[in-house]
Amino acid sequence: GLNPGCFWLMQRRLRRDGWGPIHLFGYATARLDVDTAAARLTQLIAACERDGAAPVAMIGHSLGGLVLRAYARRAAQPTPRRLITLGTPH
Repeated sequence: GLNPGCFWLMQRRLRRDGWGPIHLFGYATARLDVDTAAARLTQLIAACERDGAAPVAMIGHSLGGLVLRAYARRAAQPTPRRLITLGTPH
């Protein structure tokens, strides 16, 4: 699906277990490459940090894991303590 709706069940479970706030990030691969998506993700994380909600963990599935890896590679110091990739073709 390549949209935040893919994680609705996981988001519900994480909130139930006391995690939050949870922010979802979506991208369309037909119009966006991995590095461009990583740049957009960097902007989202900067906005979260300005609001006082620095990410502790980030989870990416499939191509989303490559976006996380590209984000970590471009960031001087990735702000999350943990990057989790599920089914990512590293």
